[in-house]
Amino acid sequence: MNNKIKILFFILLPFLAIPVGAAFNSPVSSGYNLELKLDPEYPSANQTVSAKVELYGLAIEKNEILWSIDGIIKERGIGQKEFFFQTKDWGENTILTVQVNTSNNGQLQKQIQITPAEVDLIWEADTYTPPFYKGKALNSSNSIVNVVALPNFIDKNGQKISSEKLIYNWKEDWKIKGLQSGYGKNTFSLEGPQTNRSKSVTVTIESVDGALKTEKSISFRSENPEIVFYRQDPLLGTLYNTVIKNEYSLGSEEIKIIASPFFFSPQNNINYKWTMNGQIMNFYNNEIILRQPEGKTGSAQIALKIQNMDSILQFTDNNFIVNFEDNTN
Repeated sequence: MNNKIKILFFILLPFLAIPVGAAFNSPVSSGYNLELKLDPEYPSANQTVSAKVELYGLAIEKNEILWSIDGIIKERGIGQKEFFFQTKDWGENTILTVQVNTSNNGQLQKQIQITPAEVDLIWEADTYTPPFYKGKALNSSNSIVNVVALPNFIDKNGQKISSEKLIYNWKEDWKIKGLQSGYGKNTFSLEGPQTNRSKSVTVTIESVDGALKTEKSISFRSENPEIVFYRQDPLLGTLYNTVIKNEYSLGSEEIKIIASPFFFSPQNNINYKWTMNGQIMNFYNNEIILRQPEGKTGSAQIALKIQNMDSILQFTDNNFIVNFEDNTN
């Protein structure tokens, strides 16, 4: 009986002494971990990706490195630390494996799975623009900016995952905003930067099962508010298709000018200061009425300064020349 036990022991011993292959994300030799970096970190579909391998604590430049896609070796060579490959279509996985054959530490291996995903970020400031304005509402100093994430996540069945069923992690200037992060929270609001400064917003999006993940950042600077002058017609209303710039000739006895304060926060506490040739006029909103001086010809400079009293860094000014002609003759 004892002899049988001894024979069995010596038969098993050689198999126990042979190192086995590495498991997923695990090195064969303990104490060394491969670092695998992708560029871009979160690839899109059908995109060329650079993969680089590093091993901290052990030089691998003189060792053979093998790169495999879905179990098939694509490249191998001494010191082959970088590898280029192409991702598949939406919802399709790519399994990338790197293996380092060292002389003294056995085989080191790491494997990752890449499933393409992407997100677009759209932002718009909560600032005033006049009717029929086709441009984007820009952010002035300290105005509120709203950011919306539009993810494109396709699951393994080829179905698009609703934006409401994903997990969002928002950062403002790299600071996590926990209250606005979480399941289904694809919108983010922040106070924009002050004049001549910038801010960044980053969102990391992940599917509930963790199979899909992507990240994107945007940055923006504050813009200066503007004043645009329009003429108001008694019958047609404000003529937003005609801007008064530099000079305007008064062709009638009376005209009403409308000032539109572009990119100011939509608050009521806005101060308007109109002047004519430097003299303060008795108009305190965004409208001014100019009348033809009887029997006189000349010109005058009309100027306006606007200040948001609730946000002192939101202010601007503009002016134009109005020409008067004596039409009595």
